[in-house]
Amino acid sequence: MSRVEELFERQSVRVDPDEESPRIAREMFDAAAGPSTIPAVLDQLGITGPIPVMVIIGGADRMSSEIGDEVRALFERSLAPVLESSAVVVITGGTDSGVMAIAGQTLSSVATLVGVSPSGALADNPSVKIQSDHHLSVLTDGKAWGSETDYMVRLATAMTQGARCGVVLLVNGGSVAFEEIDYFVEAGWPILSIAGSGGVADDLVAFTQQKRVKYDWKSLKNADLDQIKIGASPSEIRKRFHWYVSQDELLKSAWTYFVALDRRANWQRVFNKRIRISLQLLSLLILSVVLFQFEINFPIKDAPFYPLWPGTSAVRQILKDVTVPIAVALPIALAVAAAVGQSVAADRGWRVLRGAAEALKREIYRYRAGLVVAKGGSSSVGSARRDLKQTIDSALRRSVSSGFLLSVDLTSRRGRPIGLDEGDDELAPLSVASYTSHRIDEQISYFQKTGRKLRAQAGRVVIAGVLLAAFSGFLANTYYAPWAAIAVLGVTALAAYLERSRLTDRADRYATASADLAQIKTGLNAAGSLAITQ
Repeated sequence: MSRVEELFERQSVRVDPDEESPRIAREMFDAAAGPSTIPAVLDQLGITGPIPVMVIIGGADRMSSEIGDEVRALFERSLAPVLESSAVVVITGGTDSGVMAIAGQTLSSVATLVGVSPSGALADNPSVKIQSDHHLSVLTDGKAWGSETDYMVRLATAMTQGARCGVVLLVNGGSVAFEEIDYFVEAGWPILSIAGSGGVADDLVAFTQQKRVKYDWKSLKNADLDQIKIGASPSEIRKRFHWYVSQDELLKSAWTYFVALDRRANWQRVFNKRIRISLQLLSLLILSVVLFQFEINFPIKDAPFYPLWPGTSAVRQILKDVTVPIAVALPIALAVAAAVGQSVAADRGWRVLRGAAEALKREIYRYRAGLVVAKGGSSSVGSARRDLKQTIDSALRRSVSSGFLLSVDLTSRRGRPIGLDEGDDELAPLSVASYTSHRIDEQISYFQKTGRKLRAQAGRVVIAGVLLAAFSGFLANTYYAPWAAIAVLGVTALAAYLERSRLTDRADRYATASADLAQIKTGLNAAGSLAITQ
């Protein structure tokens, strides 16, 4: 007997609406089960607090055998492991057909399955049977398929009790599933469509991609809609499912804030780089215009570039009239751009955001591994949750100090944030070994790689300085004034020295951090301790 079979016997719940107290029966009754029966169902299942819920809706008799086989494989390989580890209640239409039959056959040993079916529709269709692997079957009043949806929504909401640990899984489906989605969306439930399963599921995916659709989805414009391909890797599907049914809202919110900080830091870094390149190009343009202006004002017949200039004085006068304003305006533009770059695109802004993101990620991994931060030599047991909350608050304050007001909506979308690493299940607990593998090894690799890049950049700066020094030597041997060569050489030497010093200093710091992390890793592996000193 499985774990679930030991806790629950297969039975049906029927409540006569005229009775004040519910009556639970073991046989199947063709009777009404109104909203008043929900407490009886929860009591029968032993549910006293919020519990994760997955509602599976979709194709009953229109799903092809090929798609049915793919859905079965998805349930067995990807969905079943998540349900088994998360104690999820699965609610379906309860009949022995389509996706409901597949759910009963593949998930009954790892989750509690509750079927909700309209009694009148079952009576009018004797060929449709109740799926026997469901642990509880509830019959509602109604003669049409889909009339049970309102009860289904109420039951699922009562099980989660407002916690954000539920999802509606849409597989294939027809007109009934289309109407059911409206009920759940109106109640605030997220919809996860299995793309490639056909029917309404694929139509809803097409709607989210702004393609031509069969059904009218306009009412779902602002709904919480997500999708996953039926052929996606099992690990990716498991992570998506796990995110929806996890009850750890603190960890999910921490990851959501991290993704927002990480995305903004990356954007800021690219923006800063573009500003720096623009300023460098502007500087070269200024130098070119000044030299061009010098050539026009003081043409020398035996100069190396003299044959290239227009021969008539009238044309030279026109060029002179054009380049003089440019030569005056460009230095002013460079000064303004430098000032803007200093205030808007300074490195400090993105470094603050990157530091906040990495600090939050570090605390997330400590939280997952159950690491207790020992301060002053004493450990505070159970402080991981408190430390994670404090780090989230600190990250928000640091983002404000960088000039970026972090705005994250934690209510409109419940799905896994876009931008998380694909390799790790970010909600799974970590052992010491997995912590060092997923976190410390990742950081050591990043620091070493970044240090090598910085040292390579420092080498390129030296090469660029040598080339510009050669160019200044070329200018010194031409008819231009010596100040041009001296100015280029002086600016080049100063810029190369400062940039190389900055890059070398950063590379040294990354090397030191990498060595420190390697030492921490060695200590953790040797001691196997879940406490670290800060």
